Order: sequence, then structure tokens, then C-alpha cells
Amino acid sequence: MFGAVGDETRLELTVIGDPVNLAAKLEKHAKVLGVWALTTRPTYRLALAQGYAAPHPHAERPGAGIADVKAPIDLVILG
Repeated sequence: MFGAVGDETRLELTVIGDPVNLAAKLEKHAKVLGVWALTTRPTYRLALAQGYAAPHPHAERPGAGIADVKAPIDLVILG
């Protein structure tokens, strides 16, 4: 969900929801791993199906544990 929050003196756009929370957790996990970027395997496959061509080889981490995420997630490390 996204929208404008505030009043006429200060207005900001914000996004909230599970996808946004997961993105923030993945960003933190990338720092823990010391990698430039990572994504979930389903997102990576969707990007490939839509024409994405990875500039570098990728590595997969199936069943990765992410802090504050209950279930393991299959990850793709992009760089």
C-alpha cells in the first residue's frame, strides 16, 4: 500500500506492507552476507522471464534463514 502522509505543510509519500518489510529485511541480510544485492528466487525467475539478463554470474542460497522472517527463503545473490 502506498500513499501520501502528512498535511499541507509537510507531505511525504510512503509505502507499507509485507513486501516492503521483506525488502528491508533482505537489504539488511545482504549487508550481513557482504554482498551487493540479493533477491528471492521467485522474483529472480520473474525478472528473467521479463527479459532481465544478469551482468554477472549469480549464486543461489536455498532455504536461507533471514532475521525476523519465520520461514526459510530461497535467495539469489546478484553480486
